Amino acid sequence: TLHVKNLDFSTTERQLANHANVLGAPCRAAAIPTKVGSDGTRLSRGYGFLEFDTWASAQSALRMLQGSLLDGRKLELKPSTRATAAGDAAVAAAAAKTRKAVTAPRSAKLVCRNVAFQATRKELHALFAPFGQVKQVRMPRRHDGHHRGYAFVEFLTSAEAERAVAALRHTHLYGRHLVLEWAQDAPEDVDKLREKAARSA
Repeated sequence: TLHVKNLDFSTTERQLANHANVLGAPCRAAAIPTKVGSDGTRLSRGYGFLEFDTWASAQSALRMLQGSLLDGRKLELKPSTRATAAGDAAVAAAAAKTRKAVTAPRSAKLVCRNVAFQATRKELHALFAPFGQVKQVRMPRRHDGHHRGYAFVEFLTSAEAERAVAALRHTHLYGRHLVLEWAQDAPEDVDKLREKAARSA
């Protein structure tokens, strides 16, 4: 296990795992511990962990990822020396939660979170169009007609979606950092996204 410092507070566990995979250091799982903020939302602590199948894989990843840029931050890595059983349990639980997501097959549909409320569907379509054929951009709306702060972007192929994620992961729109994740087709996902949007509002 490697300890990863200097993470941007907006970086997600999936983005950390994808970053390692893209740079040729595929990990078994990624975990970013969180804390509860004063308003009740869960906030990143600014560091995380990457788990590998073997110590040799971890050493190789340490060399490849040291000093690499993720969300504009230069990563600092070292072998994990987590001291407490409570800390081990918390990180293990987070890693178990992300393991399924990291290894899940990718679709051609993305979730774009942290979208500024003045952004339009046309603007999002124009942002993603250079990376492939955009089948649709959908922005769920509230009862007052305003969108909920996230959007679904569907490409023709998963390869096109991959290109968009790689190119736009540092992108800001109307001053807000866009957070891109792979969409899942389960019906409860929309409700989960609504909860996330409400917590980040």
